[in-house]
Amino acid sequence: IDRGWYQAAKEIQEQRFAEAAKTLEEVLTVKPDLGMAHGKLGAVYASLGQKEKAREHFEVVSRFDPGEPYGDYMLGWTAYLDGQHSEAIEHYLRAEEMEPRNVKMKYHRGMAHLGASQWDHAAAAFKGVLVLDPKHSGAYQGLSHAQRGLGQKPEAVKNAQRAAQLTGY
Repeated sequence: IDRGWYQAAKEIQEQRFAEAAKTLEEVLTVKPDLGMAHGKLGAVYASLGQKEKAREHFEVVSRFDPGEPYGDYMLGWTAYLDGQHSEAIEHYLRAEEMEPRNVKMKYHRGMAHLGASQWDHAAAAFKGVLVLDPKHSGAYQGLSHAQRGLGQKPEAVKNAQRAAQLTGY
């Protein structure tokens, strides 16, 4: 299992996704309930454009490893990319329950709220990111968009300027 896991990681790093899929499938024949192997295989299938296979593997991660947020996080990401913002938010919220201090998950949930035009929820998500990472330029930019949606123009400009400062304009 370990050998296959490390081999798959190398293949993924080298962007040899078809080979990584085969390697991870082999790992799962030995240990079919290995949640993270399903998660990584889902990511590999997503990279190969096989969304349904990816989704199937992401969905079983939490069944085999109930405390692991990766499956829900990736289901949220794929839903977000498909423009399914409400579905993405649901998955991100479940993932955040398991790992509440994960900046990346909070940020992506904020982006999904923006996509759904849920300005107040987006603002709250981005503020949560900034509590954990006060120099997160994307969170300032997202907060600016949310504030603009809420009609808070002076605050929106201030946060857009802060994002620009952090990125060196």
